[in-house]
Amino acid sequence: MDLMIAVAVLGTLMTLAIPVYNDYLVRARVVQVLTSIDTLRTVFHAEYEVEGRIPRFKAGKEGELPSELSRLSFGPDLLNFGHLEEYLFQSSHHYGPFEGKDIPYLVLVAKNAEQTRYLQAIARVLPHSAYAWTIESVAMVVPLLNAETRHDSIIKALQAPKKNQPTQQPMAQPTPQPIAQPQPQPVLQPQILKPQPQQPGQQTTVMGGGPTQATSQQGVAPGGSSSTANSHQQYEDCRAHVLANHPHGHAFGLFKQCNRYAH
Repeated sequence: MDLMIAVAVLGTLMTLAIPVYNDYLVRARVVQVLTSIDTLRTVFHAEYEVEGRIPRFKAGKEGELPSELSRLSFGPDLLNFGHLEEYLFQSSHHYGPFEGKDIPYLVLVAKNAEQTRYLQAIARVLPHSAYAWTIESVAMVVPLLNAETRHDSIIKALQAPKKNQPTQQPMAQPTPQPIAQPQPQPVLQPQILKPQPQQPGQQTTVMGGGPTQATSQQGVAPGGSSSTANSHQQYEDCRAHVLANHPHGHAFGLFKQCNRYAH
């Protein structure tokens, strides 16, 4: 009775343990494939960066490195997974997002249901940009040379100056000149001319005529007539003289002789 119980318990444990064991086995084999992919990519990138070219080789047999790559630092049994068929080949064909141009590829092929499980587990771990399907869930290609590295090298080669061609010098930029500021102009003040008093006998210039003699207010200029005050005084003196000598002279029109002084 105890033996039967022990067998039943052992059977139950085995039923639970086998799926767990299989899961760990799949994970271990996936890690092995990823490690091999990383090693292959590292070696091909180092060769490309040092030599400046893509190594040329013919497709190898399943699980074997091509003979042209024997000088590269690949470890033993790098492609001997045992649970997938793997090949190294070089192609200029397009695979998914990859543009070819003789990029080295690792191709992984599943031949049965168990290998398909491994391949699908690898696809779940790898980024989508790191592989492409040739046949869904059956054949996968993984580029071993980064397309970005090749693209950058091509751009650098195109931008490098060609031999025997003068290097273009950058055009000299003109130095901006300072803008001259306008200088303030002096403000002109109007000049007021004060008339100068004329001296007696001073000549003045009359518009349109020649010099004339200025008349003094205290006398009569030579060759001129008497002033208004002197004329009136002479007129009054004349009348006084007539009245003194002829009291009734006005009746006889004697005052007419004084009119010559009335101007």
